[in-house]
Amino acid sequence: MANEQVDAKRTTTTSPTVSVAVAVPAAVVLVGAALTLGFLAGRWDAKRHAPVPTVVDAKSRKLAYGFEAGSEGWTVLAVAGSRAFRQAKASTEQAKQDKGSLKLDTELVAGDAEKSQGEAFVKLSTPTDLLGKRITASVFASAGAAGDDAKPNGLQLFARDERSQSIYGTWYNVREEEWTELEIILTGAEPTGGYMDAEFDPHKVVEVGIKMGTGAGSGSTFTGPVYVDEVVW
Repeated sequence: MANEQVDAKRTTTTSPTVSVAVAVPAAVVLVGAALTLGFLAGRWDAKRHAPVPTVVDAKSRKLAYGFEAGSEGWTVLAVAGSRAFRQAKASTEQAKQDKGSLKLDTELVAGDAEKSQGEAFVKLSTPTDLLGKRITASVFASAGAAGDDAKPNGLQLFARDERSQSIYGTWYNVREEEWTELEIILTGAEPTGGYMDAEFDPHKVVEVGIKMGTGAGSGSTFTGPVYVDEVVW
């Protein structure tokens, strides 16, 4: 999925300077200072009236799922319209780190109402505050998984809150026979090339997962394994 970038050039004009003495109430000065500090600390979230951090502390990131102890609670979504992933299970056939990974048996069929996309996910034990967190996962797709060269299949990370509101990260074109790191940062804003429900709450995340889908207008079919490893946030 290609994103078109537009280089908008701005023209700056200079106007004569006029000095005017204006009495500003103290309350207005205080509010203005608070807003300025909010913007300096991070992107201002109008809905929650609080700055949202945009800088992630790399030292605080930890491995959440390495699949050395099995599938570690991951499963596939089996609902109408999302059945491309048939099964999730532990495997030692491929691994980004150590010996284990999550193997997703896949049948991805473009134009099929049931198999043009699939999701694999894990339910967190309690609603978890992931605001500002950078979530990454590594994916290894077998030969043929990329689909049409001009309309490639893609991968996205996603998160879902306790009210089933979701956020889907940037679309990554599938790369075959190599490990690809996917990323999503929960800043409270919709990711570039992704999607976010307006009421998604990053403070109360209950599911994290991976989606795979066919490229728009593709006519490809893929049957084979896709592997997931090193899920970190």
